[in-house]
Amino acid sequence: MAAGVGALQWAVTAAALVGVLWLLGLVVLGWLQLDDLVPLPRVEGLPVPTLLLVGGLLAGLLLAVLARPFIGLRARRRARRARRRLEEAVAGVARAEVLDPLAGTATAHARFCAAVTRAAA
Repeated sequence: MAAGVGALQWAVTAAALVGVLWLLGLVVLGWLQLDDLVPLPRVEGLPVPTLLLVGGLLAGLLLAVLARPFIGLRARRRARRARRRLEEAVAGVARAEVLDPLAGTATAHARFCAAVTRAAA
């Protein structure tokens, strides 16, 4: 689902960007006084570049609102999995680097104390 939402976000972003670039091109043509040479396509009386810009922005906003709960759910699931893996990794390093050497030292200490007790007796 995330890949589909990502692709859809790119598509609406591209539509808005095309609309902006088209409108900027029309501004440049107007500044050069060549705007009468290029016909402006319209849909239902509205200019297509404006529809692309506004439609892309509104579709992106709607997509963000609709996808937010699903993305949050997936993010929480991934965070739990990452936290669990991190805790397991830290426990493994703590066991290998601290607890196991400490247990060996405690065993050697117990043997030393037993040897001292036998020697004193």
